[in-house]
Amino acid sequence: MNKSMKKMKNCTPQILLDVLTYLKTNKLVAEKNVNGEGRMGSLKDEETIIQFLKKSKKFSKYVIDVEARKAGDFYLLDYDGITIHIVNIKTTTGTTDNATCKIGFLWAFTDIELDELPGNITLKNWYNLMSKRKSNISNRDYWYLTFDKKNMSNVFLRGAKQIVNWKFNPSNFLQIDWKKEWQTKEQSYSFEQSYSNIMGGMKECIRKKMVNSYPIDWVKEISKSIK
Repeated sequence: MNKSMKKMKNCTPQILLDVLTYLKTNKLVAEKNVNGEGRMGSLKDEETIIQFLKKSKKFSKYVIDVEARKAGDFYLLDYDGITIHIVNIKTTTGTTDNATCKIGFLWAFTDIELDELPGNITLKNWYNLMSKRKSNISNRDYWYLTFDKKNMSNVFLRGAKQIVNWKFNPSNFLQIDWKKEWQTKEQSYSFEQSYSNIMGGMKECIRKKMVNSYPIDWVKEISKSIK
């Protein structure tokens, strides 16, 4: 086996493991859907969870607020006072959830620094940056901190490099089947395997969109015109 493809254990930073343990002690109650819209309830849940961490004597100084349209819902400063972890909060009943964050994936798989990350990016520009700035930085990932809406003390943490149960949605791109993911043991992917999971998954979403959403004659005509 090529050394670059050798499987390596995914290492979750200690501060994230400690935060996970602490969050399992919470007595929070998830918000109900607002006018039938689950996303509105989830937004309220995210703020509640962040405030819960900010009130903690141990973790309050490590929680960093994030501007709107940036990657993640909050940044977590590591114990070393230097390293930043980007965290996306998810609250779910175990359904499949939209999980594509192009900016978060750039952070996980490239050498782009925090102040270089764009707010928005086209798929073409994202692909170019992922390809040109690709870099295996061991302490980087895009972390999904996921709460069970029925029992908020049931908390799950997994990075984009660790996710097993990706689903390919032509409309919303990569999604995660949380019910399956919670039941799946963490996999030891190499960096190249994780990178391939993301890039291949995004490409499959586009393929499905072209096949299922657009007239096949248009797809063929446009494909021929692209140089």
